[in-house]
Amino acid sequence: MISRWSLRNGNNCIAQRYTCVACVIAMAIVLGVGTPASANPRYDAWQAQHPFVLAAWATHPAGGGGELDLDYFLNAGLNTAFDGRCAYNAQRPMPDLKGLPIIYMVYMNRMPDLDGFIADFGKARQHHENIVIVLLGDEVKSSHGEGGLTHMRQIRDWVVNNEDPEISSLLTMTCVPAAGKVSSSSAIQEYYDDTWQRIQPDVLLPQFYPSRNGNTMGGAFYSGLEWCFNFAKERDVALWSCNRAWTSGPPLPSESLLRMQRYANLAYGVTGMVDFLWVADSSPTIKDGGYWNITGPNPTVLYKRLAPINREIARLGPTMLKLTPVRAYHMDGRDDGDGVHHWSDVDGDLPSWMCRSGLLANVTGASNRNHVMVGFFRDDAGQEYFMVVNKDIGPGTGVEVATDIQLTFHPSVTGLQRLNRITGQVEDIAVEGGNCLFSLAGGTGDLFKFDNGTGFAGIEEVVPPRLVSAKPAGGGSVPRLMNNPLRFTFDRDATQVRAEIREVGENGELLAEDLAAKFTRDLSEDKRAITYGENGSALKDGCEYRVILHWAQAVAMTLYAVRGDVNGDKQRTAADMELVQAQAGSADAFSRADVNGDGVVDENDYQLIDRLVNIPQVSWSESFEGYSEGPLAGQGGWLEPQTLPGTVLNRAWVNGSAVVSSEAGPLDGAHKATSAGGYFWGNEIQFNQSGGVGAVGVLKFGFLTRLREKGYQNVGVHLWNSSDTAGQLGQFTVEVMGGAYSQAALIRAGRGIVLGEGTKSVALAGGLGPDSKGLAVDVVVDFGANILTWQCRNRDDDKLYGPFTVLFEGTALGLDAMDFVVRDPGCELDNIYIRNF
Repeated sequence: MISRWSLRNGNNCIAQRYTCVACVIAMAIVLGVGTPASANPRYDAWQAQHPFVLAAWATHPAGGGGELDLDYFLNAGLNTAFDGRCAYNAQRPMPDLKGLPIIYMVYMNRMPDLDGFIADFGKARQHHENIVIVLLGDEVKSSHGEGGLTHMRQIRDWVVNNEDPEISSLLTMTCVPAAGKVSSSSAIQEYYDDTWQRIQPDVLLPQFYPSRNGNTMGGAFYSGLEWCFNFAKERDVALWSCNRAWTSGPPLPSESLLRMQRYANLAYGVTGMVDFLWVADSSPTIKDGGYWNITGPNPTVLYKRLAPINREIARLGPTMLKLTPVRAYHMDGRDDGDGVHHWSDVDGDLPSWMCRSGLLANVTGASNRNHVMVGFFRDDAGQEYFMVVNKDIGPGTGVEVATDIQLTFHPSVTGLQRLNRITGQVEDIAVEGGNCLFSLAGGTGDLFKFDNGTGFAGIEEVVPPRLVSAKPAGGGSVPRLMNNPLRFTFDRDATQVRAEIREVGENGELLAEDLAAKFTRDLSEDKRAITYGENGSALKDGCEYRVILHWAQAVAMTLYAVRGDVNGDKQRTAADMELVQAQAGSADAFSRADVNGDGVVDENDYQLIDRLVNIPQVSWSESFEGYSEGPLAGQGGWLEPQTLPGTVLNRAWVNGSAVVSSEAGPLDGAHKATSAGGYFWGNEIQFNQSGGVGAVGVLKFGFLTRLREKGYQNVGVHLWNSSDTAGQLGQFTVEVMGGAYSQAALIRAGRGIVLGEGTKSVALAGGLGPDSKGLAVDVVVDFGANILTWQCRNRDDDKLYGPFTVLFEGTALGLDAMDFVVRDPGCELDNIYIRNF
C-alpha cells in the first residue's frame, strides 16, 4: 500500500499521473504550506503538512467494494477521496481507493456507541492506510439531535486525545446545512453554534449551494458566506465549503455557476472544498448530475465542467493557504443588500494591521453594472493581496459572460503581480496612469498583489522582517509620565509591521482595548525602524502591557509602566534623580531622563522626579472660619478670578468675588462662602507652593455644599495646575446643580484629561433646600491606575450616592490650585479639603 507521503512528494507512478494537480501538490511540499491565521492550532499543524483539499462526497461505488479509476479521479482535478458511503459499516466490502488521502465519514445511519465506532474505525484503517480526516457526521443535530451531538463529541475527544499519533493527528470536521439561509435565520444560526459548541471540530463544513436546481442565484448566498466567515473567525475554527456539484432535476448547473461559487468561496477565505457529490444517476441526482454516472456514459457533463475549474483552484491553493483572509467587499448591492460588506464601508471595526491599505482605490465592472466583489488578504509579511471576482453567471460558460474590469490605484502604485490560474505562474503587470484593465470570465476570480519586490506567497518564499532590537527591551519599563517612545528595529523593510499594545489584566488576560491607536507610528528613512510615540498618557503607572508585532518575526514583549523609573530597575529611587540631574540639557528623543516627555531634560524633569521619588504630603482644607464677613478675595490667600497664569475661571462668566457669610443655613461652622448676587461669583487659590501634587499616588478632595430651594443653582469646584498656560496639564471639576424639583452632581475634566468609561453624573433626591445640612462630595483620584472614584452623601437622610468609578486618560502634573463658583444667594460652599497619599 502506498503511504500518505508518497502521493504528495512525487516519488511513484501514481504521483506522476497527477498532471497539473501533482505539480501544485509537489510545490506545496517544497515551499511549505502555510495556515490561515483564523484556524486553531490543531488545524495549523495539520494543514502545514497537506495541500488545499479538493474532494468529492462518496468517491466510490454506492454499494461498496470495487475500485476507483485513479486516472479518472485525478483528471477531475481532485486530490482527496471521500469514503462517505461505507465508512459507517466496516462489514461491507471496502472500496479500493488506491492510496489516495481519504476523508473517513462517521456515518450516522446506526449511530454505534464509542466502542462500536472504534471497532469499525480499526477495520477501516486496515483497508485505508491514508485516512487524513475524520468527518464527524452530516447534519448531526437535525438527524440525531442531542444524542448524535454527544456521540460525535465522544469520537472527537477519542481522536484528539489518542495516544497513537497517527490517530491524534487526524483532522476532525463536521458538515452543517443551509448556509444559504443562515444569515437571516436565528434558528439556523443557533443550529450552527450548538453543533460547533457540542462537537468542537477543527473544521466547519457548511453547505454553500447558490441554488439546488437551475442556474439562478437563490437565497442569500453571499450573506451566508459573510456570516460563516465571521462565525469561523470569532470561534477560531477553520472554514471549508461543501459545494454544489449535483442536481435533482434539469438543467444541470452551468459552468459559470460552478465557477462563481468556488471563486466566491476563495474570496471569503475558504481553505478546503468538498463537492457534493461524486456519484450520479441515482438519488438525489439525475444522469450527469455528479462526477461519475453509475450506469455510464462517463465522463459526465459536470465532470467536464468541473475538472478545469478544480485545476485552477489547485494552482491557487498553495497561495490561498499562505494568506490570512481579511474581508470581502461587494461593489454593488444587487445580491444580498445589507448582508455583506460594500466597498464604501469603513474598516474601523478591523484592527489596524488588517485594514485596507488604500492602494487599490476602486474596482469597476465596465460591462456588467459593477457586479463584482473583492476579497482582501495578507501574507506572513503583511503584504496586501486581493482577489477580484466577476459575479455574473448564466446558462453557459464563464467566457460567455466575461466583463472588462478596471482597477484604479493610488498614484504610488506602478506595477502588479497576478497568479495565473491556468499556468500557475506569477505575471508582472505594469500600471500606467493609475489604472489597469483586464477581462475576467463570469464566476471567476483573479488573485493580485502589489509589485513591491517581495515574494508571492505560496510560489516564492515570504520572509517577514525579524526584530533585531527593541527600546525598551522586553521585560523593561517605560518611565515617562507621557509621550513614551517605543522603538523597534528590524533586519529588513518593516513597512507593513504594526504593533498591538494591550494592557494585561490581573489574571494575565489581555484587556480588550488596543492602545496602539493612541500612539503615533513613524517609519525611519531606511524603513527598518518603527517608533510608536505615546500621545499624552495612554499607559497607566504600575500596569503591565503586552506588545505584539504583527507581520514580523518577533515574540510578544511584556513592558511595565513605572513613571520615573529612569534607570530601568522598575523602581523610583534617588538613583533616578541622579540620572536626571546628570543628563540635564539632553535633547535625545529616547532619553529616559525626559520624565515629562517634552523633548528635553531640564529642571522641570528634576523637580518632577523629585516629586515622584519623594511624594510631597499636602493636606489643605478651608472652612472659612476666622474670616471677616464680606468679599472673600484677599482673605486666606484667596484671589480674584482669573488671577493665576493658568486660571480656569473666565470673567466672561464670573462677575466677581464670592462673599463670606454667616447668614445662610445649617452647614458646619459659622461662616460659608456664598453669593451676594449676580450671575456667578468665584475665587481661586494656590494651595501648594512647592510644585504641586499629581502624576503618581492618590489624591483626595471634596467639599460640602447646599443649594437653594428654587430656580437654577450651581456650585462647582475646579482642581488644576496654576502654571498650565497651554491647557494640557490636567484639570478635574465637580459640579452640583439643581432646582426645586431636581438636583444632580457631575464630574468633568479638561486640559489633556479625558474621562472614559464610568458614571460621570448622578441624580440627587431632595433635601438640599434652605434648612438642609448639605451635600458632602468626595473624590479620589488614583493617578497610577487612571481611575477616579467619587460619591455624594445627603447629610439630611444619610443617603449615599456611589461610590462611582470613572476611567480617565492623560496626566495631571503638579496640581497646585483650585477655584470655585457659587451661583445665586442662598447657595453655600464649605469645608473644602485636598490631601494626597
